[in-house]
Amino acid sequence: MEVVDHIGDEKELAKQVLLANDLDDPMIISAFTWGRTIIRDFISEHQRLDSISFSPKERFFISLHKWTDTTNMIFVNGAPELLLSWSDVSESEKGEMRDTIETLTKQGKRLIGFARKEVNNTRKTIEHNDAKEGLIWIGILAFSDPVRLGVKEALDIAKTAGIKTIVITGDYPKTSEFVLSELGMRVDSHEIMPGAELEKITAEELAGKVKTIRLFARTTPDQKLLIVNALKKNGEIVAMMGDGVNDAPALHQADIGIVVGEATDVAKESADLVLLDSNFSTIVKAIEEGRSMFENIRKIILYLMSDAFAEIIVVVGSIMLALPLPITAVQILWINLVSDGFPDLSLTVDPKRNDLMKEHPRNPKERLVNRWMMTLIGTVSAVAGLLALTSFVILYRTTGNIVLARSFTFIVLGLNSLAYVFSVRALMTPFWKNHLFENKWLVLAVGAGFCLQIAPFLTPSLQQFFGLTHLTFRYWITAIGLSVTMFFIIELFKLAYRYRKSIRLLR
Repeated sequence: MEVVDHIGDEKELAKQVLLANDLDDPMIISAFTWGRTIIRDFISEHQRLDSISFSPKERFFISLHKWTDTTNMIFVNGAPELLLSWSDVSESEKGEMRDTIETLTKQGKRLIGFARKEVNNTRKTIEHNDAKEGLIWIGILAFSDPVRLGVKEALDIAKTAGIKTIVITGDYPKTSEFVLSELGMRVDSHEIMPGAELEKITAEELAGKVKTIRLFARTTPDQKLLIVNALKKNGEIVAMMGDGVNDAPALHQADIGIVVGEATDVAKESADLVLLDSNFSTIVKAIEEGRSMFENIRKIILYLMSDAFAEIIVVVGSIMLALPLPITAVQILWINLVSDGFPDLSLTVDPKRNDLMKEHPRNPKERLVNRWMMTLIGTVSAVAGLLALTSFVILYRTTGNIVLARSFTFIVLGLNSLAYVFSVRALMTPFWKNHLFENKWLVLAVGAGFCLQIAPFLTPSLQQFFGLTHLTFRYWITAIGLSVTMFFIIELFKLAYRYRKSIRLLR
């Protein structure tokens, strides 16, 4: 941010910005830097006697300084339109200055007005009312506040992701409109609400209007809380950004309070998220990361639950058929903890989908394991369990060899889960749309799981420990064939779900 224009006497403006400041805001700091280029050794001559810090509600800063042997000077910096109304300037001059203010704001400039008045040197303190009459108008400083690189792209991504951005600012509406136009956010007049209008409506009226308002201009920090409450009343999930002490109530009330790294300690204590790089694009990236984490959690739950219930179906089914157990406890543990353990872990680091930010936010009331997930878990479990149980029943009744039947059931259950993990990885999209080798850890994990699944068959001692027997090539081909069948059954289910969902949307 830097001073790019001034209206009024350059030296008088420089004197005022050097003396009357708290140096607690980027605009004030840039004004001070500009003043130093005009005048150098000046501050020590005029001691500050008293000051009142800038208040977003009052919208001005006031300070009292020694000036001459007989007088002191009250300096007032703040909203140009306020200082102009309190100054002894003719109406025609005020009209010209208001036109200048409008021209500058249309160019996207941020403005600070300057005025002053002399008082007797007996005055040692000041009050707010000292600024509100009898001021001598000095002029205006105009600042450029360029849009940060990457913000426009981040806002475009947020819009595509179904995230609505509402701007709340203390700047003039025209200044804000200019900045938003640079960001590709063009707003109509009915989408803008000044703070003065906001003061006149009730909370119920605001809840109705906030659905269409995209820009709140010339607002005070306490009005942010009203806007947050109105949005939440409409059932919105609200992420609120701020940095000042007065923003703390709104930050606390929002579902997610966000502050920049330079925010006040009070604001940071009220917030949920601190942006160390003070970059809006970081928020968008965090949303994408959150969506990816949520999706990966669902994949893990689906994979583990499907595997577990398939084994339950096999065991319970054999009991209901009054048959020996198709699989022993040690075999179940080996499948769950060893051969399936690595694929399960690899799903936690599954890369983000490319189209993740092209989807609208999910309903916050939606459960982690929702209805379609329960249906998919039930389908996968039933198909995998029944395939394994049917294989056991056929083999046991045709051969009468319980060890052979258990060995085949063991390998069918193990290979099934290693096959359908690739389908589970793409929850509701075809597996080929997500590159097979995009998650290299999953490929390695499935390879390791396959090796661990066949490991108990390699030596007589391991076969004896697991209660297994040697399987011929025919059995291995059959088990692999059943696993591939299982994989395509899940893909068909996902296809049916997508078709049903598309029909429902068309209706």
